[in-house]
Amino acid sequence: MKILVFPIDMDQAIKFVRSAKTMGISIITASSEISVKGEEHSHIHLPYVNHIDFNSEITLAIKKYKIDRIYTPNAAIWDHINLLISQNYLNITLCGYNPFEDEWLEIEPNYLWAESIANSTLASQFHVSNKQVTPALSIAQYASLHRQFLTVPGQTDELKLETLTQLIRVLPKGNLIEIGSLSGRSALALAWLADKYNIGSLVCIDPWDEKGKVHSQGKKADMLNKNSSSINFTHIFMNFMLTAAQLNNIAYIKAISVNALDIYNKNCASGSIKCEQLSEIKLSTQTSLIHIDGNHKYEYVKEDIQTWANKLCSGGWLLIDDYVWAFGDGPQQAGDELLTSGEFDSQFCMSDTLFLRKK
Repeated sequence: MKILVFPIDMDQAIKFVRSAKTMGISIITASSEISVKGEEHSHIHLPYVNHIDFNSEITLAIKKYKIDRIYTPNAAIWDHINLLISQNYLNITLCGYNPFEDEWLEIEPNYLWAESIANSTLASQFHVSNKQVTPALSIAQYASLHRQFLTVPGQTDELKLETLTQLIRVLPKGNLIEIGSLSGRSALALAWLADKYNIGSLVCIDPWDEKGKVHSQGKKADMLNKNSSSINFTHIFMNFMLTAAQLNNIAYIKAISVNALDIYNKNCASGSIKCEQLSEIKLSTQTSLIHIDGNHKYEYVKEDIQTWANKLCSGGWLLIDDYVWAFGDGPQQAGDELLTSGEFDSQFCMSDTLFLRKK
């Protein structure tokens, strides 16, 4: 199979080429802009689609390069080529639908998810007498969150996102803390929702160790331990910053969680925190949610809990990520100890996460 991608000077086309190359598909790129050059693949020049020579030039290109299919993200070009195919002028296949239809197919799942969230009754199950369930957001707002969420790399799934959209509606005001953020998928959800409901700011705590000095997560996680040395944490942190820069209530402390506590306390006492490349944000003296997703070895999960859980306010929520985990039972061991501590009056497991509400 050989695919002509035209025009290459559109972001959707560049993304298509990158995906096609990973599948070993032969690509020819084309543009009507002389300055555009192909990289690592053949590149040709075609006239603009409304030029008198376009039909003859694209016909010659198809024959010369033995092209089987055409991909175009440009609606005008798609319509014209589709017309040429229907008139038997071109014997070729168009990839995908009309670009406007493709765009809708991209966002339709966001709206379908948003409709289910707007009608969810899950928040009522978290109700406490002194905290009313605040109204749901609009379908457009939930769809926007869902779309942004899916662009950030990470393993937080849609079921957990749904739970966060409901939990935020009964959350007390205060800071949110996340131990272990990587690229920031769950951080985006937490900070975005906290901002919409005027709950407070999110502080992400992660060493993003660019030197690759990652502690073992236990014997069952050998597969993950072996791969950790190949992770480029500088790139992951840069990805996190792309996420954080979209929000006006997020900050980070680049340290392991036990070393970050004093820094966090000092910033809370001063009432704000300023991070490089981000705006200064306000902090409260109260903490309403803690999301623990650092090293999953039992000793480290327990250490994170012992370091941070006592900062949680009454009615606040503690989340233990990967309570159900394929590579070990560290989070489950630590979580089970909390279940018998008597410090929490509500608990449930959703997705892979244990949710606990402090009395």
